[in-house]
Amino acid sequence: MTRKWQWCERSERALVGVIALLLGSVLFSVTAQVLSRIVGVAFLVWTDEVTRVAVVWITFLGSAVGVRRTTHFVIDLFVKMLPGRIERVARYVIWVAVLLAVLILIGIGWQLAELGLERVYPITRISQTWAWAAVPLGSVLMLLYLIEQAVTGRVATESPAGTETA
Repeated sequence: MTRKWQWCERSERALVGVIALLLGSVLFSVTAQVLSRIVGVAFLVWTDEVTRVAVVWITFLGSAVGVRRTTHFVIDLFVKMLPGRIERVARYVIWVAVLLAVLILIGIGWQLAELGLERVYPITRISQTWAWAAVPLGSVLMLLYLIEQAVTGRVATESPAGTETA
């Protein structure tokens, strides 16, 4: 990879760390909620909202990592069965389809985040924008990773998980 794209490697590592923390928070909050129900104490009602927000962030940050690693929505078995040139064309078509989906997600995510400004979660009183901001942010990261793939020539040469195609 060229030197100017090393920030993508660092940002991917940071995203994986953030996702791990979010996953830990989901595990903690769900466990706490289940235990509080077993004990019969209902003071942990906030855990449901925290879990929902964390899952949205995990989904979109995880999707960005998936795009970076080219493990997005491709059934590689079928693509690899195609002859060499057709396989490369199929990978370009898949890349363009992912690009279009990401551009749509940026627009929709922005609208969701704006809608969240007017709404709060009933128990924690946290603005729903905190949850929905994950959609445009994760989508912008996906877009940057797609641009990296185009600039570095990885669009049609890499199969999922970063392994080179034959």
